[in-house]
Amino acid sequence: MGAIETAAVGDIVSFGPYEWLVIAREESRVMLITRDSIDQGTKYNETMARTYWENCTLRTWLNGEFLDRFSEADRDRILQVEVGDSGNPKFELDGGNATSDKVFCLSAKEAKALMDDDQRKASANWWIRTPGYVSMHAVCVFSDSGGVYLDGYSVNTGNFAIRPALWVSCEGV
Repeated sequence: MGAIETAAVGDIVSFGPYEWLVIAREESRVMLITRDSIDQGTKYNETMARTYWENCTLRTWLNGEFLDRFSEADRDRILQVEVGDSGNPKFELDGGNATSDKVFCLSAKEAKALMDDDQRKASANWWIRTPGYVSMHAVCVFSDSGGVYLDGYSVNTGNFAIRPALWVSCEGV
């Protein structure tokens, strides 16, 4: 496994308590997604309601309890970024308002642009932050094929996992 500072897109790196796939590199930062799905049984939102990334319970958990799994030094390297979503192209559904997060789920557009089918395969189906065919559904990735399912599943379905993504600074280490 390589070091984050010298990692190229497609490399596997260790950071905090997880192994990560490097999916983007820009100047002095890299975008990482967990190498595999984690936390099987995670709901996108605790209740069945009209839900966008900006108001889902998964976002709150990722930027709270999940982020707390990292050391203070590692948390300092995780960058706060604007997270937007162009929405669901199949159903022309708006993606909601942009947010400012340290940890996030990829959008459907990012998952397709930054990862190939094999890289999207995982041990369990995993959530994407894009709304499904209605705003009470969220898009997911099928674990066996790596396919992005734009219809989505009910946001309170508890049989999915997550593959958190984040930007990490390569400076000052």
